[in-house]
Amino acid sequence: MDALRVFFSHKTASPLTVFASGESNNQDDLTTMGRDDEPLTIIELFQSQGCSSCPPTETTLHTLLPQNPNHLLLTYDVTYWDHLGWTDTFGNKLWDHRQRAYSSKWGRRSVFTPQVVVDGVVDGVGNRENEVLEIVARAKRERLGLGTRVGIFVEGRELMIRDEAAEAELYDVLLVVFDPREQNVEIKRGENRGRTLAHWNLVKEIRKIGEWRGGNARVDLPESFQDGLERVVILQAGVGGVISAARRV
Repeated sequence: MDALRVFFSHKTASPLTVFASGESNNQDDLTTMGRDDEPLTIIELFQSQGCSSCPPTETTLHTLLPQNPNHLLLTYDVTYWDHLGWTDTFGNKLWDHRQRAYSSKWGRRSVFTPQVVVDGVVDGVGNRENEVLEIVARAKRERLGLGTRVGIFVEGRELMIRDEAAEAELYDVLLVVFDPREQNVEIKRGENRGRTLAHWNLVKEIRKIGEWRGGNARVDLPESFQDGLERVVILQAGVGGVISAARRV
């Protein structure tokens, strides 16, 4: 059976729409309890244990984001600072490539840490609470500006994608596996020497499980695992593209 099976599409095409709720002008609304009708916002953090500027951002995100269950943090440790004296114990060159893909999409020639990327459309350093709130608010405005509506739902071991558009650009359906446990690492060399750094929601794997080109579709989900890890499916417009929808599975 093909991983992706189209089961419904409209006869006429319309612009792609992102499933998004109304925008609030009150930043306090971003830190209240999440709503069932609010889409899941993906907040990606690119960081390094060898970067002295990263711990404040990690702490800020961990303090702020649990206040809203519709905000999900995904942490990626990069490797390009390993030459500074400390090899990141969670570093992965795949995450270097993922971060550079965003920079390339935005026409930049370099990368930096810490970098917070929200829904693949807006980024910043994110080392202060107000800055994180502003990045999230900007991302919501950007997504609303796309004027679209895409929903992801789970039925058994199938993922259902529902959209008003019959056709859209090619999107990747990605399964992201992450470890929700707090993990502490004692840093013995480099810029953070002598510090113990806490990590949350470390990404372990990103697996492509299907593709989507608009309309309504079903995607087979892998069998569930009792491994202590958690999983989220994201619908992303290619490498470094906008994340139009996401759903925990």
